[in-house]
Amino acid sequence: MKKYFYIISIPFFVAACGGGGGGGGGSTAPVSTAPVTSTETFQLQKAYINSVTDSSSRSFSISGVSDGKSLSGTGRVTSGSLASATFEGQSVLAKTEVVTGTKIIEGTSIQLSSSGTTYVDSAYKLVGGIGSEYIVVTSFSMPSDLSKVNATGSFYSAIRYTNSTKSSVIGTRTATYALEPDTASTALLKFILVNKDSSGNTTSTGTDVFRVTPSGALTPISESSTSTSSGETITITY
Repeated sequence: MKKYFYIISIPFFVAACGGGGGGGGGSTAPVSTAPVTSTETFQLQKAYINSVTDSSSRSFSISGVSDGKSLSGTGRVTSGSLASATFEGQSVLAKTEVVTGTKIIEGTSIQLSSSGTTYVDSAYKLVGGIGSEYIVVTSFSMPSDLSKVNATGSFYSAIRYTNSTKSSVIGTRTATYALEPDTASTALLKFILVNKDSSGNTTSTGTDVFRVTPSGALTPISESSTSTSSGETITITY
């Protein structure tokens, strides 16, 4: 689970913060011959804040390839409520997510049990996270409430450490977003994550996909991760 923990836990990010609890399958895209470019204005800042303040539980399925072997499975991610905490010496709000489930690799079942915590300030701006890595956000850009389909932008940049001592740097992470066509009344909000090592080489990429309404309601659809070194691919579908 450690290899792809970040794509199904809020450390980093918002991935798994989507609004609305419930099981997998509820976010299946409506049948359509082609995506439609909505003319609506989308409140992405509200969508982001809704996702951070949401506390829910939802199921997911796993598919992909790990070490050349087919991977499948099911699980559940449970988001806790925001609580007061301290991170890097400042007063913040903390949100913990717990992931449980089973992954199956060529018939062998492996139990999953992980947790991670993300930290935001009083304005809900990301400041860091702790999971399999210790992550400190160095820059954050709040998405706009006046976004149109085809809008893109920077989301955050962060430094990844092995632990809170910050004595060993793993590398960096950058996140951007894109609002893409979906239906006349919704759009697909995608967060694109790029991890690099301390030498600046890309080690993995991830894409988190949500369906968003003009009012900022979010429905998580999928999260995917690809390791550029091992070729491992993982997809989480809600």
